[in-house]
Amino acid sequence: MANATLRKLVTEYGGPGLVPIMEHLENSSGFLRTAQAIAANGNWYHKYKKVSALPSFSFVNIGGSQTDTTVDDELVQVDLKTLGTIQSEPKGVCENWPTGVRGYFQEHRPVYAEAFGQKVSASVFYGTNSTFGDVSGFFGLHEMAKAYGNLIQKGGTSGSRVSIIAVKFNPVSCGLLFNPKTVSAGAFLKVEVLNDGKPIAEVTNTTTGAKKLVYQAAYQGDLAFLSSSNYDVAAITQIDASNLPTAPNMDQLIDMVRGEADGRTILFCNRVARRYIRTLKTTALEMGPMDKDYDIQVDRWNGVPIVLDDNLSTAETTAID
Repeated sequence: MANATLRKLVTEYGGPGLVPIMEHLENSSGFLRTAQAIAANGNWYHKYKKVSALPSFSFVNIGGSQTDTTVDDELVQVDLKTLGTIQSEPKGVCENWPTGVRGYFQEHRPVYAEAFGQKVSASVFYGTNSTFGDVSGFFGLHEMAKAYGNLIQKGGTSGSRVSIIAVKFNPVSCGLLFNPKTVSAGAFLKVEVLNDGKPIAEVTNTTTGAKKLVYQAAYQGDLAFLSSSNYDVAAITQIDASNLPTAPNMDQLIDMVRGEADGRTILFCNRVARRYIRTLKTTALEMGPMDKDYDIQVDRWNGVPIVLDDNLSTAETTAID
């Protein structure tokens, strides 16, 4: 339940044009900026046919006979999960807001959008992991890399580990699934005004039956991650200051997803892992007397983009393993 009090009004009237500041709570989410988005073909689910094996060809002499073949495939369904929340704000606060009830909700919408984005990114990376993800969510990249056997484990100390994750996106077979029915104005997050925009009595104490009048809005997105191939996801895990990734590790990571510098393959990491990658450049860096800039930025690995995402934990534990 929202904890909106008189302090909100006092803060708002403290000066003209005040905007909620949340920079200290924001995360850079490179995943949401770069991920392939795929509309689920069943709205709440996505079905596709997965070919299990290629048909066989054989050489024969002229006029010889051949054995009939058929395509060996299976029907696979991925169910989307609903991610949402209900914003509930006191009637007195909203109606006395300088820009009114509508203005109150519009001004605070970016806060909900940020929270939604962070939850989506964390869910994509950690899936149903009970420590870093959400057991009620969908299968995540760490879980997929483990299931595919596409892991390079460095043996770092539990509680101070980080990861680097490779994903090879495909507009048909690998990307973030969304429900096209709940997408609003091209965004993953649908916003709906509840109760016809009128206040309702919300129970604040189930023991005494105490209530308060509130305005409400619902935020919802239906999502899952689609991966249909063992070559979609891979990861270097258990990285710490004493167990750094090597250049061969980085090459192997990309090879595990059969990646190329074609814009489809992306390497995701947090700021700590990015610093570790940059150490690989310092060991081979040469500077001359006229060089003015000490540049150790590594934006790509052999043409494959390295994308920052703060929603990857800087303190991964054995729970990931």
